[in-house]
Amino acid sequence: MRRAVALALVLVVAAGCALGDVLEGYGDSVAMTDSSLVGTWWGGTTRVLFFGSDGSVIANDLPVPLVDMVLPPDFDRSASGADAAGTWRITPSGEVVLELELIAGAPTAMAGPELSSLRDEAGVVGLWFFYVGDGGNSWTVYHKV
Repeated sequence: MRRAVALALVLVVAAGCALGDVLEGYGDSVAMTDSSLVGTWWGGTTRVLFFGSDGSVIANDLPVPLVDMVLPPDFDRSASGADAAGTWRITPSGEVVLELELIAGAPTAMAGPELSSLRDEAGVVGLWFFYVGDGGNSWTVYHKV
């Protein structure tokens, strides 16, 4: 029993270290606030997140792998992204969580995804989706305009 507990503890510590290594190169964590989040965030030329002061969120061109399991059956999965709408909230630790109610024109109830808020070396805050796509681990970052 002691060995099992010790092994479990080692695995938990190793997993925590691995996650730290994954996020290390992307920047330092930032605790978001309502006022720092509300507004328009761009991820390239087509991906947009709009966070309303009323707690609403509108997303244009969310990466398909991020929402794949809740897309309507007739959705063209070769598309670059899907539009969505719902609400947002900030956790006590400052992470941003989306609760999507509409994806690609169809009703859904998706708790998540979560955005990691990180400040890069230049001091710029980005909202990051980390996910697994067809090519393996992937990410999309959004910056406020």
